[in-house]
Amino acid sequence: MRRFLPWLILCSILVAANRAPAQTGCGIFRDITIQKYGTGCPGAFLNAPELVATLDPGPCALAIEMKAPTGCCNVYFGGWVLLLGAQKLEVPVLRTGCTLYVQPLVDVWLPSTVTKVAAPIPQDPALAGTTLYLQGAARYFGFYFGPDLSQGVAVTFR
Repeated sequence: MRRFLPWLILCSILVAANRAPAQTGCGIFRDITIQKYGTGCPGAFLNAPELVATLDPGPCALAIEMKAPTGCCNVYFGGWVLLLGAQKLEVPVLRTGCTLYVQPLVDVWLPSTVTKVAAPIPQDPALAGTTLYLQGAARYFGFYFGPDLSQGVAVTFR
């Protein structure tokens, strides 16, 4: 057993050294960057909702998830709205501390049972060099009627 240990260690080092770097793009895009910006605004709870976007390189899709705080004091999560736009904003809305970070071109209304969606990335060269801006708005009902806004997310295609 002792004779095989050095060979086992050497083989594992060689395999680790030959691994390809992590893929940051998919399809015709060599790099897709996802970056959060700004801060969300809490209302019904102490924490603001969080919009999380990740790249799924297998089907070349953008996975978007709304993480909204729930479960207190007769306040219920009633769904969310995904805002998509091509321009970044910074406009105070609703109440102190809430900011709209996206000039919305499209809004998608989703029920509380759907907190994660996947959007296929079009393989269109016209998208190269552009940035898509996203923001989520959590809707509540009960003793609080929201909405609470998430931070912004910028997705850049290169």
